[in-house]
Amino acid sequence: MTRDVRLALRGLLKSKGFALTSILTLALGIGANSGMFTLINALMLKSLPVADPARLVRLGDGDNCCVIGGMQGRFSIFAYPLYTYLRDHTPEFEEMAAFQAGGGMRKVGVRRQGATVSEALVEQFVSGNYFSMFGIRPFAGRLLTPADDQQGAAPVVVLSYRSWQHFAGAPLIGSTLLIDGAAFTIAGIAPPGFFGDTVRPDPPDFWLPLNSEPYAQHANSLLAHTDDHWLYIIGRLKPGAQTAAIEPEVNVELRQWFLANDPPQSERERQNFERQHITLAPAGAGVASLRQHYEDDLRLLLYITALVLLIACANLANLQLARGASNAMQNSIRSALGASQFRLIRLMLAESVALAVAGGAAG
Repeated sequence: MTRDVRLALRGLLKSKGFALTSILTLALGIGANSGMFTLINALMLKSLPVADPARLVRLGDGDNCCVIGGMQGRFSIFAYPLYTYLRDHTPEFEEMAAFQAGGGMRKVGVRRQGATVSEALVEQFVSGNYFSMFGIRPFAGRLLTPADDQQGAAPVVVLSYRSWQHFAGAPLIGSTLLIDGAAFTIAGIAPPGFFGDTVRPDPPDFWLPLNSEPYAQHANSLLAHTDDHWLYIIGRLKPGAQTAAIEPEVNVELRQWFLANDPPQSERERQNFERQHITLAPAGAGVASLRQHYEDDLRLLLYITALVLLIACANLANLQLARGASNAMQNSIRSALGASQFRLIRLMLAESVALAVAGGAAG
């Protein structure tokens, strides 16, 4: 086998044009498919880097933007009082966390205490159990806890690993960060690889407790509003709990909450009220906004790159056939000298393997 490989490599070195053409053909086909699959894996197949993602369930399956008032029909975004009601009345969830919808996240001016220049970073308000629900451990310091998400609690912030690196990896724990002029104490740093709840081009640079939203937003606060929906919800099911059994219960809770807070006044409103419902959806991959937007386009691109690879393989097969025809005299001499048919096939396979390895490495 070693002699076959050595002989195959020597033959390829003597036919540099054939070898380079074959390797480049394979590299283009394999490289394009590998790159496209990497993108599809990240956006469509891969779970969030969290503990036991299979037990994560999202309340709602839509991709809503920013703030929605009143009834929605198919509920996917929630007011803070509605979130707390659902959290407290659905015991089938070990934990239920709420977080600001991606479209409502914004860049704010941030500077370290003592610095003179502010930088624009992306903020996200989350419930105090956000990190524990995902099973995330801190890189440094500590993460948010339910105690941080209480009225009157000291305002704290957790930085992403990327934003910590942006601050040159300085020891920031316990220092003060001024966010649009409001002072927050840095409690900890999230682990590398954790980008939040959604695959997006501009993930959060830091996370703030929901109950600090009035302190940071002042007159623009949404926390106490019952008719402004701006939060997504993901929960972790208890072992053995089934979404099919929980979904009707959650929908009953939704209607009970509306009857207590915004009951229908007319026949038209009552008909609209009956259409309100929540669909429970798997959340192991987080809020799949990019997946929903680009799934069909990415699948089409994958099919196209697969076709490119198929064409590359067909071209390479033709090259191999032409090379085999030109080597017919050599193979006849080898056969006359006593080489068996198996020995000749093994030599051709060794050459094919050498080309495949080189083409795969280049791809």
